[in-house]
Amino acid sequence: CTAGHVPWSLVNAVILLSTAELPPTVTLGDPVNSWAKSKWWLPTLSVATPANHGDVQVTFFSDKLNVFSYQVKSEMHADIPLYTPAKFSICLGDCAHKQAPVPFCTTADCFGYQQEYHVGRQLEPPFAQSPPLGEGYASTFSNVNQLGLLGVATASSAFLGPVVLQRPEACKTSTTQLLQSAWFTSGPDSFLEATAP
Repeated sequence: CTAGHVPWSLVNAVILLSTAELPPTVTLGDPVNSWAKSKWWLPTLSVATPANHGDVQVTFFSDKLNVFSYQVKSEMHADIPLYTPAKFSICLGDCAHKQAPVPFCTTADCFGYQQEYHVGRQLEPPFAQSPPLGEGYASTFSNVNQLGLLGVATASSAFLGPVVLQRPEACKTSTTQLLQSAWFTSGPDSFLEATAP
């Protein structure tokens, strides 16, 4: 999230460093205190899932010529919520190298959602489509031990999630431009944008 010139990830970095002496380089697979070993941690978040039959979209990038955005479709469900609950999951300590103990999706519907990507000022026909989110999330987050603690904390605590669902023009205020997004990667070829209200 960027509010003015202060990214939400920087606010989280300051909190983690000043309260627990955790630098931004800490990953979910790093060693933990003895009391936390072998315990599961399930930080939750909300994934923006605007339906492809409406005019709401998640905007990644916008300039005077182009808008790069996505909407979500489902072959099985006509009612897609604006936000879908999700969670990271990791077994802390010695078991951190193992696969995520529970799926990223928390609802059965989520597994079948697909993102449709658009480029253009209007909602043009999609130029690309993701695999079903259950598959995409499983491959991206099957081994979460390399995810940064800062990124997970930022997504789990993001308070301006609704802003990404506005058209870029609606994001502007008289004093600041607001943009909410937290990006994660578990490898050089994978990424997921996750937001939370």
